[in-house]
Amino acid sequence: MGKTKGLPFEDVHNRCNFLYQAAKESLKRHKTDLSLCRFYINTMTVIARRQGIRLHPDIKRTICKRCCLLLLPGISAICRVKKKHQKLVIFTCLGCGTMKRFIYNKDKLPTIDDPSAWLDFIIDGEQVRQPQTPQEGKRGDKKANKDVKDMKS
Repeated sequence: MGKTKGLPFEDVHNRCNFLYQAAKESLKRHKTDLSLCRFYINTMTVIARRQGIRLHPDIKRTICKRCCLLLLPGISAICRVKKKHQKLVIFTCLGCGTMKRFIYNKDKLPTIDDPSAWLDFIIDGEQVRQPQTPQEGKRGDKKANKDVKDMKS
């Protein structure tokens, strides 16, 4: 039998993705109970560290290094924009008070916030493929393209 082609450590990536999404949902549903979110994020970082994979920088930016809490503006973090020499985005963790500072560059948004970087959308329980090229979008499903445009705006 030959080797299977694909992403190395695909199961680890899938597990980390699941734990990140579970932490986000648990934080949105139970805003006062932070222990479950901390458990999921801590488990995700331990799995990634043991397997020797790197977390995406956009995911790292949303995790507090001190208390392993997911930083969601308005729920578990305060997000401010400050301008001294450069524009800075400052996230303050409400769990421990740690501050994270990032340089704000209007031309370069984080890929997690850019809808054009997403591969698929899930609308009404159905997976809808996002058009990759303008020609593909014109020939694709009209309802799906309408839903994708609604999500971008």
